Amino acid sequence: MLERPHPLTPLVRGWIVLVAGVYAYFRDSFNGSSGGRGMPGWVIGAIILAIALVAILVGWTTWWFTRFVIDEHEVRVETGWLRRRSRRVAFERIQSVDVDQPLVARLVGLAELRIEAGAGEAATRLRYLSRGRAYDLRDYLLRRAVGERTSVAAVGLQPRPGVLVDASAADQLLLTMEPGRIIGAFLLSSELWWSVGISAVIVAVGWVAGAGAFSLAALLPLAFGFFSMVSRRLNQQFNFQLLRTPSGGLRVTSGLTRLISQTLPMDRIQGVRIRQPLLWRIPGWWQVDIDMVGLSRARNSEDNDRRESTVLPAGTRDELAFILRQVLPGIDLDAVTLHRVPRRVRLIRWVDSHTLRWGASPDVTIADHGVFVRRGAIVPLRKFQSVRITQGLLQRALGVASVHVDTTPGPVHLVARHLPAAEARTYASTLLSWGARARRVQDATVASSAFPAPSWSSSPSPSGAPSASSSSGPWSAPLAGSPSVSLPDSPSAASSAPPSPSAASAAAPSPSAASAASPSPSGARSASPSPSGARSASPSPEAAADGPDHPPDTAPPQPPRS
Repeated sequence: MLERPHPLTPLVRGWIVLVAGVYAYFRDSFNGSSGGRGMPGWVIGAIILAIALVAILVGWTTWWFTRFVIDEHEVRVETGWLRRRSRRVAFERIQSVDVDQPLVARLVGLAELRIEAGAGEAATRLRYLSRGRAYDLRDYLLRRAVGERTSVAAVGLQPRPGVLVDASAADQLLLTMEPGRIIGAFLLSSELWWSVGISAVIVAVGWVAGAGAFSLAALLPLAFGFFSMVSRRLNQQFNFQLLRTPSGGLRVTSGLTRLISQTLPMDRIQGVRIRQPLLWRIPGWWQVDIDMVGLSRARNSEDNDRRESTVLPAGTRDELAFILRQVLPGIDLDAVTLHRVPRRVRLIRWVDSHTLRWGASPDVTIADHGVFVRRGAIVPLRKFQSVRITQGLLQRALGVASVHVDTTPGPVHLVARHLPAAEARTYASTLLSWGARARRVQDATVASSAFPAPSWSSSPSPSGAPSASSSSGPWSAPLAGSPSVSLPDSPSAASSAPPSPSAASAAAPSPSAASAASPSPSGARSASPSPSGARSASPSPEAAADGPDHPPDTAPPQPPRS
């Protein structure tokens, strides 16, 4: 049976017009003016009232001709009064279902339901439903998307979330972020201090040049931008919570005036980005973002929504390790040995060449770098879409190349920079081989000996000790040679000999080859576990020509999470 959204939908969608009209009328009334056009106040009030009535009429018409139905197989939404549109979304095509509660909608107990069905399509929206109805439909659609047979009535009997947070008694709270840390992370952010530094330079130059008033006027755009940045950061990340839903997925809820609940199905997570600005090294905080397949990227005049990819706004090292275990279940990051680039790369990357690291295991590939802002990227080998090898003119002169691992559009960009050309070819071909094998084995537990080990890969250490379950992988210790600002105590990384190129690289693609595509199935779940323990690498003839090279870094075990 077709039903309409909540009757208060026209008021929620057109409230800004009404508020602007009331403000303009009372402003002119208090000032005693007639608008400067010779019109009396009652005429201005009548015009404002007419505009508000037209806006309400248009909103009511849109609401009246918007109907939807959720049957046993699909969601159907019909909109339009001059041009009718009917959109159908089958349950098996649903990627995620989110609940958005803007300020005015929250005040009257309404919420918007947003259904994602693919990265190339715009989201299907139901504006607006009662808060309880939106929660029930969200839980019902998520269960039907994974093949569970249930009904909306049965879902409605489950505990419902509250008004201030989207967390019911059936959800498991994994992580919450207190406001003090959100504020502290902003005060130590690079964006803040860049704004302060630019403002100070403008004022200083203006006063020295005798144009102090001009310099102060030039600060107005910076002041507006700074205020917008502060309000956006605090409003978006306030009341941050990460939850485990009864269906096994993750849910991120956050917002001060606008509460957004975003569903993160585990099989849609394609990659992870880890970031640590310079000043965050004082308290030891990290930020974690993810790539997720199936999110629409279309934007239009009404699409001012924000899609958050952050699962850890500012967390400690233990919280970092905990979040990595949640978003990458079954993957042992300590099994990856990170290799450094040859010394000759300093000729083109003289600032941060000592921070460039790369490595892979049969489950995952990792790359990180950064002097002032430390960045790391993690991509499970069952999730990448293509592998590319690029080589510029300077790289060709030095005999190095970069390997790009492509995923869905998002914050994760994994690039193994400036590898020796032979190792780059071997690295790319091995990633393709491991990725194809990882997709075939699916959920089966496969021993590490089932994967062919390339020559740049290392052999298990004699000790064979497994890594600690709470370790944060390569990010358990600071980069060697990178600036340190009162970092917390951390064990030093183990070292071994440099890597060696593969003798079988002739069959691999050339350094200038285009991308070698390897599509990732959208229904993939978690990767098979990889072997644990440190690894050592054999000497590299090509690297030996440059003299002693940086040893690969092996992440040591970390203390368990508190």
